[in-house]
Amino acid sequence: DPLRKGGRLYRTGDIARFLPDGNLEFLGRADFQVKIRGFRIELGEIEAALEQQPGVRQAVVVASDEPSGNKSLAAYLVAKAGESPTSNSLRAALESTLPDYMIPSHFVFLESLPLTANGKVDRKSLPAVSSLAVNTESVDDPPQGEIEQMIAQAWAEVLGAGRIRRHDNFFDLGGHSLTALQIAFKLRQMFNVDFSLQAFMETPVLSAQAKHLEEKLLQQADAGLLDELIGEMQQERNH
Repeated sequence: DPLRKGGRLYRTGDIARFLPDGNLEFLGRADFQVKIRGFRIELGEIEAALEQQPGVRQAVVVASDEPSGNKSLAAYLVAKAGESPTSNSLRAALESTLPDYMIPSHFVFLESLPLTANGKVDRKSLPAVSSLAVNTESVDDPPQGEIEQMIAQAWAEVLGAGRIRRHDNFFDLGGHSLTALQIAFKLRQMFNVDFSLQAFMETPVLSAQAKHLEEKLLQQADAGLLDELIGEMQQERNH
């Protein structure tokens, strides 16, 4: 023990800190600490914040591998009886208490969490986010119109995703603020309009984002010239 001569410390894998009154506050397990986009994250802190939400009974957060090769956070949740929390409402609640890099990219709702023989949550048995995403693609909801198609292509290039549907939420597909910034920059170049990161965050659904950009284009050009403008952008993209 470096603090007490003759004392002994044990490596338990627990993370704690001393409080001003001399007591120890348990923060979580070292083996549940991950590194995402350069930040060290204690998963237990996110889980605790989720379980404080009115409709959530249990929450487990893990680091998930994305098709792009990067890691993102996935939250697996069990709702309280009679409650139906949504990913958007939970994301909004977390944004008021946690930094952006600790907001899960995926929210997966389960009937129950898998358990080990000892009654602990079996994190290795949680369904892969990628397999769940494939299952949801059975609903045919392709982008409509040139603007939606062009935005969908930009999303797919940055996220490394395959099929993008018009009612997909960017953050449910694994997006975060850094990838949102990349796409916002792409869209500014593609459409030659003022499209800020804040505007992107306020319209994370593909169809809503397309509508917002279309309104921007209409502000800059007569309605009769809109089709011509989109055609020119399409030709530039093909070249």
